[in-house]
Amino acid sequence: MPFEKKNMKKSFLYLLTNFIVLFNLSVFAQPDSAIPKTYRIGLFAPLYLDSLFTGTQYRHGEQMPKAPIPGLEFIEGAQIALDSINTIHPVKVFIYDYKSKEQSLVNLGLNNVFDSLDLLIGSVSGIEFKQLADVALKKNIPFLSATYPNDGGVTANPFLIILNATLNTHCTAIYQYILKTLPTSKITILSKKGAMEDRIITQFNKLNTGDNGKPLLNIPMVMVPDSLTKNNIELQLDQNRMNTIVAGTLDENFAKRLVTLCVELSKNYPITLIGMPNWDGIKDFTKPELNFPVYFPASYYNPETDKWSNTVKTVFKERTNGTAMDLVYKGFECTYYFTNVLIKNKDNFIATINDLPFRIFTEYDIKPVKLKINSIYPDYYENKKIYILRRVNGITSKVN
Repeated sequence: MPFEKKNMKKSFLYLLTNFIVLFNLSVFAQPDSAIPKTYRIGLFAPLYLDSLFTGTQYRHGEQMPKAPIPGLEFIEGAQIALDSINTIHPVKVFIYDYKSKEQSLVNLGLNNVFDSLDLLIGSVSGIEFKQLADVALKKNIPFLSATYPNDGGVTANPFLIILNATLNTHCTAIYQYILKTLPTSKITILSKKGAMEDRIITQFNKLNTGDNGKPLLNIPMVMVPDSLTKNNIELQLDQNRMNTIVAGTLDENFAKRLVTLCVELSKNYPITLIGMPNWDGIKDFTKPELNFPVYFPASYYNPETDKWSNTVKTVFKERTNGTAMDLVYKGFECTYYFTNVLIKNKDNFIATINDLPFRIFTEYDIKPVKLKINSIYPDYYENKKIYILRRVNGITSKVN
């Protein structure tokens, strides 16, 4: 929990009561009569206010349910960003709790809420992701999906921008990293039965197939049982050279078991272990006592050494008495960056979306994605910049 327990209720009541006001209207720059254009941004996050309040009365005493925390952190980061933007242009920001009955995306559409918006920024997933993408296409409004690492089956939608890269993009980054830095090692992809695992293996096979139809690297795809054993791994290892093992599954229990066994095997074998993007959120891998490096891809990396990180950290602490976590920084970054891009280039937003002057933490490399070669329009845009991170003894560093 990123908030001090003794001040948890006070901190969240501060956030939530502020958000209730923000739902109606927020103005973060004073209009200038000489500048007629007002920029309108919709921020969408799961805040679950219906379950937290009866009117203005908080329902849960000294407790705080877990469900609202990610949305609250994201929105608070966004608010810090909006307070930090220096512009003469009027900017109106509307915050919507899409998990509430009144502000469900269906109801917002029925009330024509989207008609006046210039930009949609969402920490959304599942059906709401698809609904918001459909709105973006219908209304010709750019939709920034800030946290969902999936295309949700969306196609032919040049108004969708995915910031948290898809699984295929992460697999591509892993393959390119191996090709560049570990091509002579003994490479093995360890996987298990499952639809997601099949997708991962298919992507690696595709990446490893040359123009002549032959593999570029010798990469066996080894299927192992859920109850992974030391022997399953050791059969793939060579004592005389580096062994590169890629975990071809998103199963967290499998990941933990794999790391435990590789720690033991690393006493006799040189091992480089590379996991999937969800390894970033596995708490067992952040423990200082884990004296074995694990590698994984990530769309986001913030060493928290710059002035903006210090601003976010300080303001968040002042407002909530809590510690800013990743979602706070993500809310801050995407709101600050893309609000500035919108103000500068509203009529050419997509073409200028990689505008360097507004970068904060992340080196975005947003490119059009065409799922079929002969497509006329992009199916969506996606951030293709992937960091390979190394975590050992609780410390995370960037490899490339």
